[in-house]
Amino acid sequence: MNAGRRVCVALLLGVISWLAQGQARAATEIVLVLDNSCSMVNESEYGGETIPPADPDRLSVLATLILTELRDPNDSFHILNFNGNGKEEPQWRSLPVGKDSIRGIDYDSMTLFRGVTAEANRILRSSKEERRLLVFVTDGMPSERLTPGELRGILGERPPFDVLAIGVNRSRQILEAQEAYLGELTRGVGTYFQVTDPAELVTRFTKAYAAQLGSKPFPDPEAGAGAALLKPGSARDVRVGKYVRELLVVATTTDRSGPFGATLLRGTKPVVPSDEGDSGCVVPPGVRYVGSLARSCEPPHDHYKVWKVPNDPGKASNWRLTVDSGAMSPVAFGFILRYELGAEVLAAPARARVGETIPIEARINYRGQTFDDEEFFESDGFEAWAVLGEQRVLLKRGDDSLFRGALRAEQRGVRDLQVLFSNRWMEL
Repeated sequence: MNAGRRVCVALLLGVISWLAQGQARAATEIVLVLDNSCSMVNESEYGGETIPPADPDRLSVLATLILTELRDPNDSFHILNFNGNGKEEPQWRSLPVGKDSIRGIDYDSMTLFRGVTAEANRILRSSKEERRLLVFVTDGMPSERLTPGELRGILGERPPFDVLAIGVNRSRQILEAQEAYLGELTRGVGTYFQVTDPAELVTRFTKAYAAQLGSKPFPDPEAGAGAALLKPGSARDVRVGKYVRELLVVATTTDRSGPFGATLLRGTKPVVPSDEGDSGCVVPPGVRYVGSLARSCEPPHDHYKVWKVPNDPGKASNWRLTVDSGAMSPVAFGFILRYELGAEVLAAPARARVGETIPIEARINYRGQTFDDEEFFESDGFEAWAVLGEQRVLLKRGDDSLFRGALRAEQRGVRDLQVLFSNRWMEL
């Protein structure tokens, strides 16, 4: 074949956010859409029925406070609210990133998906960060005329970022509409889940955020929500293996029972929480809340604790989370074991003729060396794939722990070559 039939293959490798020790971690551009519509805290009408407030326990505020603490210090973080009755421009506004601003959110708008989604899309597409994330926390149904397909169309079919959507609501009718919109928003690019209480929020958020980080959640999400609850006076031991460079731990009350005591031990040494607080309201001076919003702001509130603890990835360690016997309710908790692993393509041609075979060699690396832990590869359904356009080929691991395989260049033009390492809880 002549040169005009050659196919350029652009190598595209999604590398997780942690690098070898001593190097800077890759930052993430995060845009959080935090629903401030009136229906979150007030009764509303839908289909001739009166719908109770979508988020009387302020789970959306709780989720935002937790995410604010879990993010890395060098991440860029934006919080966007809806704005107005559909006539104002722009139909979104920025909320300052700070606990008082988040807890003082004004529920004064219609649910205007179009403008806030377009602005989130603009921020993320213009970002220079390698990792980008859109988080949508909402009761899930727009006030404007907008179909689920039109909402997804704002992001495009293959947006260059992940999407995490959290739906809060207790009405069956609203949940069905919520699933249509948020399910379409995350189709093929992320995760959508619904929550109605703090235990669900911690369990599902831990799983989803761990997946976004390429890390392992604990307890195993397949064990169910009950596995992630600690009764007053009880404890849970966690064995952390090698290659984990940081632990992220979240604990919250489950029924607005007020403050609780909890201790995280590394071995026998207690670890101080990096943040703790509640989802209560910060009421602006001179403002008096009434009705459902006033009841939502009345104490007690859900309380939370977050630990972010560096860990030596060169050796295993033992941890214990204990809830004090004086706690007034069970405590929901979740661990994220953040691995110090990277993904790397070692060999693949930048160009190939149509019909030619493209040989591929790749590996997982740990501190610049080939990762070769046999137990890791044998557990949790581990697989390695090479993907080129519509083609997908399983890669095989050799005795040297390098992964090899081959694809055929079948179409003319530029194609993205991806090598994906995955198991039940991670994807590199």
